[in-house]
Amino acid sequence: MCTKRIRQARAFTSFFIIWILVLSVVVPSASAFDVERDKLYLGGFPFGARIRTDGALVVAVREVDSQNGIVAPARDAGILAGDIIKKVNGREVLSCADVSDIISSGEGNEVTLDIFRNGKAFSVKITPVLSRDGQSYKSGLWIRDGAAGIGTVTYVIPDTLEFGGLGHGICDTDTGALVPFGTGLAYPVSIHGITKGEKGKAGEIRGQLNETENGSLRANTQVGVFGEFDEIPDGCTLLSVAKKDDVRCEPCTVYTTLDGNTLFEAEARILKLLDTKGDIKNFLIEITDKKLIDKTGGIVQGMSGSPIVQNGKLIGAVTHVLVDEPSRGYGIFIENMLAEAEKIK
Repeated sequence: MCTKRIRQARAFTSFFIIWILVLSVVVPSASAFDVERDKLYLGGFPFGARIRTDGALVVAVREVDSQNGIVAPARDAGILAGDIIKKVNGREVLSCADVSDIISSGEGNEVTLDIFRNGKAFSVKITPVLSRDGQSYKSGLWIRDGAAGIGTVTYVIPDTLEFGGLGHGICDTDTGALVPFGTGLAYPVSIHGITKGEKGKAGEIRGQLNETENGSLRANTQVGVFGEFDEIPDGCTLLSVAKKDDVRCEPCTVYTTLDGNTLFEAEARILKLLDTKGDIKNFLIEITDKKLIDKTGGIVQGMSGSPIVQNGKLIGAVTHVLVDEPSRGYGIFIENMLAEAEKIK
């Protein structure tokens, strides 16, 4: 009898150990948005971002006035705006100058471009032509190798000083496509004015990036720009993080900086929960604070990433303005930003 009980106990113990091991694999460990454990520094202060692209971004494909008339070598080769040139004749592209140098020095010889488009890689051949003035060989490619912008920090992780901001990615002004990230630096920003938004015309916070960086960038994604600061401003407040199910159509507070280093607390309200399962534009928010509306007209460019607090918890960030109703805009769940940050570590 005792032997049988011992065997049963051993079997139960073995089962229990195996179950614990299974749980350790299946159940995710505490994540960046474990509201019972983690707290984040509240952002609300501006930052500048300078990004070097991963390759050269094609922003336009145009015709060339050549000695044989108007031609379009790049277009004829099938190149489109939004394509990313990764290599030219097998040489990795680090800047626009790399592409231009190879094309101009090739004296009209055929050039092979390695292209990245919509997640797929392929190669095309292009034959540059001599310009009508006989000064240079041209392909009709208009390219860019960097971007810069100003936004607002949403949160900073206390232990690592990793941060997330904007709540959306930095996109190319010509193509509207997400700027492909290669490397990047974060900078302090000096705000020097505000262009007030009005119906049909978005306003903006005008500022200038300081000369010396204060951090590095890690990624430019659809749900935000992520990086790591060398240090953060004194007096940052620690807040618990809300899950998306905690967000209610109730009053909330938006934190942003409009001048100097003063954090502005603006009254607002969540009007409607939208795409709660999607990555972006999760809810509709309205600024109700009269002082902010008098000063900015509502939500303006540069406020993207401004953290939103409801019931003492960080719930998300302002991301977009409705141009026809500048007091209203979209917000993103903080849970989505933190989930993306976990992916890029």
